[in-house]
Amino acid sequence: HEPLFQDAIRAAGLNPSLFEMANIRNQCSWVHAGKWEESTEKAMDLVRGAVARAERLNAIKSLSFPVKKAALVIGGGAAGMTSALELAQQGFPVHLVEKKNVLGGNLRRIKFLEDQKSPSAFLEDLIDRIKKHPLITLHMNSAVAKSGGFTGNFASVIRDGEGGEETVEHGVAIVSTGAVEYRGPEYLLGIHKDVITALDLEEFIYRKAGGNGLDENPSLSARPLPQNVVITLCVGPAEKFCARTCCTTAIKNALVLKQLSPSTKITVLYKDIRTYGFRERLYTEARRWGVVFRRYEEASPPRAVQRDGRLEVELLENGKNPVILHPDLLVLAEPMVPNDDTRELATQLKVPLDADGFFLEAHVKLRPVDFQTGGFFISGVAPHPQLLSETPGPAPAAGARAATTLSRRADYTGG
Repeated sequence: HEPLFQDAIRAAGLNPSLFEMANIRNQCSWVHAGKWEESTEKAMDLVRGAVARAERLNAIKSLSFPVKKAALVIGGGAAGMTSALELAQQGFPVHLVEKKNVLGGNLRRIKFLEDQKSPSAFLEDLIDRIKKHPLITLHMNSAVAKSGGFTGNFASVIRDGEGGEETVEHGVAIVSTGAVEYRGPEYLLGIHKDVITALDLEEFIYRKAGGNGLDENPSLSARPLPQNVVITLCVGPAEKFCARTCCTTAIKNALVLKQLSPSTKITVLYKDIRTYGFRERLYTEARRWGVVFRRYEEASPPRAVQRDGRLEVELLENGKNPVILHPDLLVLAEPMVPNDDTRELATQLKVPLDADGFFLEAHVKLRPVDFQTGGFFISGVAPHPQLLSETPGPAPAAGARAATTLSRRADYTGG
């Protein structure tokens, strides 16, 4: 919270470089819980040190630099496009960089939302508005190769798929690089033809309902509707952290499949259900439709095995009752994980990552769309997994926060 206190004394007319902080909460209370005497002694030492250093602080003069009135948005998914439009509609030029040759990101593979409506109309409208806006410059099939500078004055090199480079100057940058569906080797994925992911199932249902999908898996699309489906939650990295979206996505798909094929038996294997907020209604609705939920203990997750070419799922229900299931399809509710190039981009931009490899915001409550690094902002699933219905908050907020920098005539450094 040091910058907050510095802003407070700046507002009071004092030079913020004359501020010194003894952070006894983070460095004593939180890390030495239960060791009262030792943490008190350490706190006293920190305070003595802060007072001694404060006596020797000197005021630092501030320098001003003109702000470059343009923004760089990295990532052309739903959040990135929303942030870009937020800035462009306020009159700021935007460079939108997308590493693929099409806009839309993960939303292109999502066929049904929680209300079972298609997001395609929303996506098409968003892309159309982006392409028609005169202040938005698209850099397709491109990536940020290099970036340098400081708040209000950045220069980034954008490299296209053919190796050509272009340097753009900008005052702020918004990171909206999204995430990808985890596709690890768990549960025979990639080995047995009857094991698929949640996005695979969504595409399959969409095609069976008459939609024209992307045909990511033609052999899957040619299959008849299954009569016995098992959906497994908390797969791979989601065994260690809650990926937030998996439960909602799995139950949403189960409901859509049930309505398309009421005779299909659907079993959901879970250790915990987290359909947070009003999405709890999906869980209730799924049970009304006859979706069966079977719980397993964290220490004994389900196993997928092949026996004579046939897929079996072994489950120790509630940690004590052995169950063997024979599904036509085993669907893995895979979590979102960071893109492969996330760490490289973080190094180029000099912004931090969290323990799970996602970009780390400055403060989850006080500055949820800011990086600790000045001039950089974040939106979409770049900091953590989230559903499309949650994007309308953070994405425009990132654009609005970036606009507060671009709207200044100059930015100041120092005191």
